[in-house]
Amino acid sequence: METSKVLSLLGFSKRAGKLVSGANQVLMSIEKHKAKLVVISSDTAKNTVDRISRLAEEKGVRVVIISTNEELSRITGEENRGTYAVLDRTFSEPIISLVDSMSQKEDN
Repeated sequence: METSKVLSLLGFSKRAGKLVSGANQVLMSIEKHKAKLVVISSDTAKNTVDRISRLAEEKGVRVVIISTNEELSRITGEENRGTYAVLDRTFSEPIISLVDSMSQKEDN
């Protein structure tokens, strides 16, 4: 259930103009300290995940891996995209809370 809430928040952030997609745009937003959260689909290429994760870690940006490329593309209206950066804390903080709560439930 929380996954659908995360996806809804991503859709809202897209409609609000607070979401960028594609590896190059995500990397640029991390580099410029605009990204508040990075979301990567579970089926994104390992090299892309590693490159984005490494830079995000250096810059202190949280990365979450969730859902599939197809589902994220459907929710955001961005075809064939598996990497996203949320640019506003209004959207990133609730997503992080939901992901953390999902992780805690898996641990129990």
